Amino acid sequence: MITEEKIERPFPDASILLHPNIPKPLHLLNPRTILGVDWWNINRQIAYAKHDYHCYTCGIEKREALYHHWLEAHEMYDINYYTGEVTFIELVALCYCCHNFIHDGRMRNLIRQGKFLMSDYDFIIKRGDKILKVAGFPTKKENYIKIAKENEINYYKHCEWKDWHLVINNINYGQRFKSYEEWNTYFNKADNEPFPPDFIPELDDIGSK
Repeated sequence: MITEEKIERPFPDASILLHPNIPKPLHLLNPRTILGVDWWNINRQIAYAKHDYHCYTCGIEKREALYHHWLEAHEMYDINYYTGEVTFIELVALCYCCHNFIHDGRMRNLIRQGKFLMSDYDFIIKRGDKILKVAGFPTKKENYIKIAKENEINYYKHCEWKDWHLVINNINYGQRFKSYEEWNTYFNKADNEPFPPDFIPELDDIGSK
């Protein structure tokens, strides 16, 4: 069954590179795990084909993509930091570089574990920032600074950990992790250490009170 909401976007759409990560309480809770493998495989193939196997953000064709000649499906959400509602919108097809740019925290985690090269990280960040600047958007760092200022002003308006919930097809799903301590314990056991102290917080840190 095709369940994703139909969204009309410009192509390519560099703004996808600034899409926030899902908040920590909902980590590991996503359409793939809820709707199943069959749903995931059908809908990601639809996303890949939508723009004739070109990346939604940079426009590169998958056979010309850097590092790997494939596309990856990225889940897009509408995130309300005041109510805690995270609504699944659609899947978009991204090349390896653009997808990793969005999940830069994961790259830095892998660097700490010796599984990712710092030179590749630097290249992917510079490439993504260039795409954003050409399209008239702020760089990742500029966007972080803007968000940090907004968070400082609106911190006490943000929802609490217990309020976060995922919405798919108008059905609410609660948190995967009931507390920061539970989240931290899980990822330590999974050999996926939390981000280092000097890591610039992702949007998924908002509301982690």
